[in-house]
Formats: sequence, C-alpha cells, structure tokens
Amino acid sequence: MPKPQPKQNFQIRRMFGLAKDKARAAGYDEPKEYLEMLAGEPLSGLTFEKANAVIVSLGGEPMTRRYSRRTVNYHRQQAGVKAVETAAHLDFMHELAKLRGMSDEGLERMGTRMLKHWPPRTTEEGNKIVEALKSMNKRDGITPPTSPTPAAAEPQFRRVP
Repeated sequence: MPKPQPKQNFQIRRMFGLAKDKARAAGYDEPKEYLEMLAGEPLSGLTFEKANAVIVSLGGEPMTRRYSRRTVNYHRQQAGVKAVETAAHLDFMHELAKLRGMSDEGLERMGTRMLKHWPPRTTEEGNKIVEALKSMNKRDGITPPTSPTPAAAEPQFRRVP
C-alpha cells in the first residue's frame, strides 16, 4: 500500500483563501484556528487527500497534482507514447512548403515519398517533413518574411559638466 502523500503548499494557500471570510463569520480570529477545527487535526499533519477534503468542505474544487509540461512530456517519451500530429504543426508544414512555392499536392507527394503515407500520423513523422523543408529552404536561402522592426531612436545623452 502506498504511503500517504503530504499536503502541498498550493492546497494550504487554497484552504486559507477559502476559509478567510468563513472564519471571520464563525467568530475565529485566525483562519488557521478555523481550518484546524474543520480538519480535526493540526494543518502540519494533513495528507494530500485530507487537505482536499477540507477544500471541498469549504466549497472549493479538489486539487490534483500538477506537473510541469516538460516533465509530462519526458514521462511520455520514456514510456514510448507517440504524440498525435496537431493541426498547428500541419499548418506550419504547409507554411514552410508555401515559402518554397510548393503546392499542397507537392507537399503530399513529398510526404508520401518520405513516410509511405499521407498525412503524418505522429509528431515524429511530422518533424521529419518539417526538418526536411527547413533544410531545403535554408539551402536555397529562403527565409520566412519577418515584420520590420522599427528603427531605434538615437540615444539621448545628458552632458555632465
């Protein structure tokens, strides 16, 4: 049986935010006293699940463990999960092809030659097409149009006597 996980700082912040007005209305000077009464134990001893139960009893939504996007993607990669190709990535692919003057049919023919099917099903397959288009564009000196940057004004200096 897994060991119960301790409460997290974001849960404590949520509890204090939800309990502030309710503690005042109940006649408590400090929200901490109200929360400890509600939990039935000191806040330092709460587990993740008990902290969520207190949050729900205060009228909030239960919290879930948050992991950074990078960590989630790393875990997926380690597990061998293939990411499905997104519409934004396909649009980027078409944009790179248009820079070369390549039509949608031309891009499809190139993709079929490289992948043996069209459209790409995973991000890995899409990256193969994108990297090929980027290297072809770089070889031919084709760069995407950039928005003109405003000319920097001359710096103003103050003369010190």
